[in-house]
Amino acid sequence: MRYLVVPTRSRRPQTERAAPRPGHADSIPPQPKDIEEVRPHESLDDGTPASVYEPSARPFPSKLLTPEYPAHFEVRKVSTNGGIRWNHAWVNLSHVLGGEYIAFEEIADDIWAVRFGPVPLGWFHVRLGCILDDDGNSTRKPKRRAP
Repeated sequence: MRYLVVPTRSRRPQTERAAPRPGHADSIPPQPKDIEEVRPHESLDDGTPASVYEPSARPFPSKLLTPEYPAHFEVRKVSTNGGIRWNHAWVNLSHVLGGEYIAFEEIADDIWAVRFGPVPLGWFHVRLGCILDDDGNSTRKPKRRAP
């Protein structure tokens, strides 16, 4: 096997980048401390963000509680790969919900409203074996409607 050897004279010489001009935006990158504590902001009446910051009074929980659902809801745990079993059939939801409990509420024959806590996710059609969104789409890339 032969290798092509490129002579060094055909390569472009590497040039050094010129130093930024004094006062140019690239010369001194803004530091987070400067932005938050030193630089005044017009929207804050020339105050700094650090001077008006107040930490939240509500403590953030280290772990969110599992949602509770009424007794007439059908509750299923989403697997880590984003689906559930319904009558031995696989139904895809989202891997984002992996490990969470979702609820199904029957609203008509073979049609169930799907919820995660107070958040409605869509409608599960048993005959189709899929969950549809508000527009009736079951895919991640919904079909566009004709104008």
